[in-house]
Amino acid sequence: MDADDAGRSPVPAGWFADPAGSDNLRWWDGAAWTTQLRSVPLVPAFAPAPGYLAPTVTHPATQQEPVYVPFQSEQRQVHSMPVRGISYTRAVWWIATYPIWASVPQVVVLAILSSFVARPGMQLVLALVAINFVDWLILIRLAFADHTALIRGGNRQAASPWWTLLSPLAYLIARAVEIKNWDSSGWGALIWFVVASVVAPLLALVAFFGALGILP
Repeated sequence: MDADDAGRSPVPAGWFADPAGSDNLRWWDGAAWTTQLRSVPLVPAFAPAPGYLAPTVTHPATQQEPVYVPFQSEQRQVHSMPVRGISYTRAVWWIATYPIWASVPQVVVLAILSSFVARPGMQLVLALVAINFVDWLILIRLAFADHTALIRGGNRQAASPWWTLLSPLAYLIARAVEIKNWDSSGWGALIWFVVASVVAPLLALVAFFGALGILP
C-alpha cells in the first residue's frame, strides 16, 4: 500500500493486515508502513442469542467454512461374520475309498501270480510289499493335498496329514474333529471309509475270481 502515485487520493492512516505476511496488524501512517504491530482482536463468530453464555469466537483472518467429514457424526456398527470353511475336498474322497483301491490291486496280483507260478511265496511277498508302499505314498500325498485345500477353503486349521502314518481311519477321525470348528460337519468322509471297508472284501473277491477267469 503506497501513497497516491496515479491521481488517486492517499489511503488514510490506520491498522491494516501486515503485508509482510504475519498474523498481526501493521500501522499505515497515510504515506508508508511503520514498524508498529498489534494483534488481531478476536470477534464473535455470530451474534449470541439472549442467555447464551459461551459464544464461539474465531479469528477473522482464519475464518473458514466447516469441513464436511463423511460419517463423522455417524456411529457405524461392524458385525463380525462367522468364520466358515469347507468340509470336503476331492482328495478326502479318495482317502475315504482307500480300502477299495488299495485291496483290489493286491488280490489281482495274487490271482495273476497264482496262475503263472506254482508256489508264489517270495514273489507274492515282494509284490504285496511294493503295492503297499506305493499305496502309502499315494495316501500321504492325498492327505497333504486335502490339508492344503482345507486351509485355502477357509479353515484356519486342519488335521495334520501325518495322522495317516497311523492309518487312514486315524486321519479321518482327527480331520472330522478339527473341521467341526470351521464348518457344520466333516463326518461324511469317515462314514464312506467305513462303508468302503465293508464293500472292499466283496469287490476283492470279484476281482480275484475275475483275474482267474472263473467269473463268466
